[in-house]
Amino acid sequence: MDRAQIAALVLAAVIVFWMLGAYNRLIGLRNSINAAFVQLDEAMAQRSQAALALAAPLRANLPNEEVALDALLSAATLLQQAVGAMKLRPASAANAQALSNATTDFNAAASRVRVLAEQPSAWRPDVAVPVAQLLAAWHDAEARIAFTRQHFNQTVVGYNEAADQFPTRLVARACGLPPAGLI
Repeated sequence: MDRAQIAALVLAAVIVFWMLGAYNRLIGLRNSINAAFVQLDEAMAQRSQAALALAAPLRANLPNEEVALDALLSAATLLQQAVGAMKLRPASAANAQALSNATTDFNAAASRVRVLAEQPSAWRPDVAVPVAQLLAAWHDAEARIAFTRQHFNQTVVGYNEAADQFPTRLVARACGLPPAGLI
């Protein structure tokens, strides 16, 4: 072997090892997206449980608000379906968009229900305490969702930026690693 062949082999080895490093970095960042979504999923499940638990006393004490409660339950079901799809592929941009849309619908339906639940004059004393506890759990979950959503989105931005850098972009495309979606 002459020097040109050795130099070509060394260059090829450097390129292969760089590609492996870039691929491992992208996979590590995608795994971070998965871990961030697990935290977001837990917070969303907590909020859904509180909202659904709140629907029962509201339905019993405010029979004229069945439309609002049915809208909340329907939106919660759609949100759970979107969360289920995200669990399968947390880095999917399409799943992230569907979850974002479902969250918007849930928040719209939840706004009316929260206003009803936060009116203490509408509650008998025996119902007011459990409703207040459920509202507190709901508000805690909302705060946790805001924090975990921000963490998830920061993780996605980090992955997308890494995958969009010039040489790494080639590895991402070659390995079928598309950009992730924000929630």
